[in-house]
Amino acid sequence: MLIFCRRIIINKPDILKKEGPLLLACNHPNSFLDAAILADLFKEPVYSLTRGDVFKRPFYRKILQALKTSVSIMKPLMNAKASLEKMVLS
Repeated sequence: MLIFCRRIIINKPDILKKEGPLLLACNHPNSFLDAAILADLFKEPVYSLTRGDVFKRPFYRKILQALKTSVSIMKPLMNAKASLEKMVLS
């Protein structure tokens, strides 16, 4: 992680040692790096939600598949738009 972050400050380091379910809410515009940092800090697997369209880019798809902890989600509007485009093209 030193390549991306020179220094990581953890306000409550004891949370990294918790056992059992834990919900983390990271809300950054470019939270792609958040998932990688959290996966590196915790001993247990950390599963993150990732916009489905990110998996369309080969570079990011390889990274996310290597982490094995990203769950693809699609916004309902994106699914509706794709369905509409299929109907128009048919």
